[in-house]
Amino acid sequence: MMTGVVNAALEATIRLTVEGASGQAHEVEAVVDTGFSGFLTLPPTLITLLRAAFRLGPGST
Repeated sequence: MMTGVVNAALEATIRLTVEGASGQAHEVEAVVDTGFSGFLTLPPTLITLLRAAFRLGPGST
């Protein structure tokens, strides 16, 4: 079971640990999306830090 908190903007959030290709881990605060599509959106700075590949989601140009 996961637990989270409601932030000042009244968003339900949870803390997640994401891991880069070389094993480095970083904690992020994620907003819970009730329409979750199976994808996690990360800020470009974190993608670069993790040395992850950019992948555009459905409907992106």
